[in-house]
Parts: sequence; C-alpha cells; structure tokens
Amino acid sequence: MEIHIVIGTGIVFRTISLGHYEARPNGNLNGVVLWAHLGYVLQRNNRIGFQIAAKFGFNGCVANLRQTSDGVLVCAHDDGFIGNDSNTYNISEHTYSEIENTIGYNFGTSSRDNGNYYANILEDKHLVTVEEFLYICATTGMLPKFSVRYDVNWNTFKTLLIRFGFYGNGKCTLVHNSTFYRIIRENALPVLGDNVRYCIEYTSGSETMDIALTQATALGNVPILIEPVSKATWTQEEVDTIVNAGYIPSAAPDFTTFNKYEEFIKLGIREFTVNEIANVCIGV
Repeated sequence: MEIHIVIGTGIVFRTISLGHYEARPNGNLNGVVLWAHLGYVLQRNNRIGFQIAAKFGFNGCVANLRQTSDGVLVCAHDDGFIGNDSNTYNISEHTYSEIENTIGYNFGTSSRDNGNYYANILEDKHLVTVEEFLYICATTGMLPKFSVRYDVNWNTFKTLLIRFGFYGNGKCTLVHNSTFYRIIRENALPVLGDNVRYCIEYTSGSETMDIALTQATALGNVPILIEPVSKATWTQEEVDTIVNAGYIPSAAPDFTTFNKYEEFIKLGIREFTVNEIANVCIGV
C-alpha cells in the first residue's frame, strides 16, 4: 500500500513512523512518498527552500499557487505582500514585472512566503514563478504538488505541466480543502481531468472525513489522496476507511505536541543549525 507523508516547514530532519511504515530523507522509504512542505525551510515558497528539499532527498515538494494580474503563475501563499517601501500590495493586482522590478517582493503578509528569518543565508527576495518551480522539480527528480487557494488560468497551468513532463500519470498533485473544492471541481477538473492527482484535506473528526469522501466521489474516477490536517497521526480505522474507498492516505504529521528535546531525539529527529543549512545551500 502506498502512503504519502508531508513533512512540515522548519529546520528539522525528521524520522516519521506510521504503523510499520518509516521514512527518512535519503533513507529507505519503504513504500512511503515524502513531500517537503513549501520547501522544508522557514522561508517558504522560495528557490533556495525548494532546492534544499531536493538536496535532502525528498520525493516531491509542495508549493502554493497564485496568479499575477497579467496571468503569470507564481508560488505564494498570500495575495498580499510587502514591497520595498514597506507598504502592502496584492499579487493579483499587479503584473509580474511590476512586482519584481518596481514594487519589490519582500515577503507575504503572513510571513509564509520568503521572509527574513535567516538574512544573508536563506533570504531570497523573489516571487518564484511556477515555471521556475517546475524547472527545479524536473531537474532534481522531485514531483510537484500545489496547494490551491486561488483560481488561476488552468490552461496555462496545463501547458507548463506538459512542457516540464508532469502532465499525466499522477505526476502532479493539486491540494485543496472544502473551502476551495469548487475551484477544483468546476474550473480545474474540466481542463486537467485525470492527468493530475488531487489531494483533499480534512480536519479531524468523522463528519469531515465524510465530507472528504463525498468530495472525492463527486470528482469522479480521478486519482485522489486524502490528507488530515490539525492532527498528528492516522488511526488504523481511518487508513482502512480511505483505502477501502479506493483512495490513498496522505499524512501531515504535526510534531508541536513534543515539547521536550529528548522526545525528538527518541524519534530520530535532530534540528539543523543555520550554518548546516548554509552548507547544504552551497552550489544552489
């Protein structure tokens, strides 16, 4: 059975156990597909983070998906961002050239995108295009996954997937929750069909599991992952429910419940220092 695991953003090196499945970057995946969430570093949706994920040996990388006013597809969690003048602007209201060459892209308004956590080491004040992200994936062997929070030109998206070899056979995944389900069903699905894999997020609880299964059924005969959020592990019952329904489980572990460093050590988790991350970045 195939299980997908999304490893959260942060400067950590993690070993994850899920029943008898274990996964570690650059190790024996044992039936597990590892995804780096938004680049695996605190500066999310940036080129350095995506390349670090590849160097750490992830199977795939997650990015957010948005669109500028002139139709350029970009990787950003927020529509709002901070310009060089410290004012707030919206990606959807400006052309890509304006953002890059006139306004200046510093980081998203919720600090999910880029940011200055590790200035002079990881800082990359650049709004990454989907074209750039797919190029990184194509040249490093990672698979792309996009978290959909905004409607985009899906024909443009399809063209980029074809160009970089990610169209068909579930090579690209679109993630959405119930809020953005209509975008997928009404706009993305008619263009992309079953040439991409879809991932439905749900929060813990039987009602939301039912919603996820209902949405999966409504999308028709397409490859689907079902992923819990706001919870650390699957129960065996949940895994069985998803597998028996013909879908693939995808976990998003949350390690915030571990407040003692010794407990992380027992799990094989070790924090990276900023200098170690910088060494990984050599040649990026």
